[in-house]
Amino acid sequence: MGLVFAGQDFAEYGVTVDSSKSWPKPERDRTQIHVPGRNGDLILDNGCWKNVEISYRCLIKEGWQEKFEEFVRMLYQLRGYHELFDEDHPDVYRMAEFIGPIKPELWLTADTGVFDLTFNCKPQQYLNSSESVYMDFSEESQTSRIDNPTGMIACPIIKVYEAVNGALIVLNNYTIRVAPNDFFAITIDCENEVCYGVDDMEGFLGNANSYVTIERDDSMEYYGENRDFPYLPPTTGIYFYAAHAEYDPDDDMMDDDEMPEPIAVYTGSVELRPRLTRI
Repeated sequence: MGLVFAGQDFAEYGVTVDSSKSWPKPERDRTQIHVPGRNGDLILDNGCWKNVEISYRCLIKEGWQEKFEEFVRMLYQLRGYHELFDEDHPDVYRMAEFIGPIKPELWLTADTGVFDLTFNCKPQQYLNSSESVYMDFSEESQTSRIDNPTGMIACPIIKVYEAVNGALIVLNNYTIRVAPNDFFAITIDCENEVCYGVDDMEGFLGNANSYVTIERDDSMEYYGENRDFPYLPPTTGIYFYAAHAEYDPDDDMMDDDEMPEPIAVYTGSVELRPRLTRI
C-alpha cells in the first residue's frame, strides 16, 4: 500500500506500509456540564469535530540502517499539517501532522526493521474530486456557480494571481477586496483564516493579511455560520463573482450611450479550490 505525505512517496525510501482500510471517525467537540439537582447534563455543542489519530505499520525490508535514517531525516523536518494520500482511500486525502516518536524494531534479520507511524489528522476527509474554478478579470466580469452536495461546510482556498491593480471578488454574502500588490499570487486560506503571498513556484513570500479586506453582508441569510472568512454552505447554487471593473454607484449614466468611467479596472485572474469534505 502506498503512502504519500507532504509530497514525499514513502516507497522511494524503501518503506512498505500496511493498509489502514478503516479510518477512525472523529468525536464531536462539545462540553458536558452536570448541574446538581437536575436530571440530564447540559450539552453545549461547539460546532466542530476533534482530530483523529491514524496509525500505520511500516517495514523496511532491506538496507535498514541507511534507509531508515534517511526516511527519519525527511520526516522530522516537516512541521504542521501536510497533505496525506493513502492509495487505499483514492478519492480523498487527509490534512495530517507527524510529531513522533518512532520506536523501531529489528525484524528477523539485522537488515530488516519495522516501526509504527501515527499521524494527528484533521477530522474531515478532503475530496479529490473538488475541481477548482478559474476566472480572469481581463475581459469582463464573470460569475460561476459552485455546488456543495456533501452536507458539510467547505472552507476554500482562493488564489488571486497578478492583481497589480487589485481585485474585487464576491462569494455568496462575502465581498473580498485585494489591494494592488506585486505578489505573483495572494492565497486566501479560508480554513486557517490567513492570507499570504507566494511566488510563481508557490514559495512563501510573507503575510498578506494587510492586502485583503473581507466584508460579510449579514442582511443575507445563508447557512448561519458566524465566520469572518468565506465558506461554502452545504447547498447548491453558491455564486462566485469576479469583477472586471468597478464603478461609483453614485455616478449615473449621462444617457443610454455613455457609461460612467470606472473607478478601478482589474487584471489578473482568480482560482477557487472548494476543498469539499466529508466525515
